Amino acid sequence: MKQIIAFIGMVFLLIGCGKDVTNPVAPALNYSASEKGSQQASDDTSSSDILSAAYPSGAIVIAAIGDSITFGTGAGGGGYPLALERKLQAAGYNVIVNNEGVPGEISAETDERFLNAILNADIALIMIGTNDVINHRGNYSSIAMIERLLDKAIISKTIVIEGTVPPAATDADYAWANSQIEWLNAEIADAVSKRPSAYLVDIYNAIFANGGNSLYVDRLHFNDAGYAVIADQWYNCLINNNILDKVKKK
Repeated sequence: MKQIIAFIGMVFLLIGCGKDVTNPVAPALNYSASEKGSQQASDDTSSSDILSAAYPSGAIVIAAIGDSITFGTGAGGGGYPLALERKLQAAGYNVIVNNEGVPGEISAETDERFLNAILNADIALIMIGTNDVINHRGNYSSIAMIERLLDKAIISKTIVIEGTVPPAATDADYAWANSQIEWLNAEIADAVSKRPSAYLVDIYNAIFANGGNSLYVDRLHFNDAGYAVIADQWYNCLINNNILDKVKKK
């Protein structure tokens, strides 16, 4: 009996591991790893079924992974993951979109928790790099981390869609970051092109094409209209490439 109780306790402990989302607003972009409760993820995915989550029968599970922009800071309704989920469900798809955004995160921290974030997911949406540029001006090592994320998803047999890093508002004090974001996005596009099974979504140019500065609540984060634009880009990629149907055929 003691062994059974200990096992149940371990299961609940594992389920409880994850990001700290007690503060839904992230005014600072340099949270420490301990503040976010980041964890070291193993590269070994062979035992990933241990933490199998309970989802509706036949549901396609999508993990949206990133920083505060994925988390939805500034939004009134859960950011782009919730908007994407509602849009897909309205189109008739049995889909769950898990919000795995962590405010303040840089790509190296995403890499540490990535395998846990995509656990049991059929599709991974990755959009990370804003804080790499903002907090480490001139440090471009984040592309190596993003390539690791892509490879981990592919090895885990998770369909991966990589988003370019959104721009900063051009009328605010982080406008300087856009030239470096453009450089990083070119590297991201090149990395995806070298991985035939990965997909690319151009979030950066979609923001400029669908409202630009009117889509922001501050220098980096979006209002509901901005997050809807981002959701639309993921949606179009999923539908236009028949990705959801590919999951069903697995």
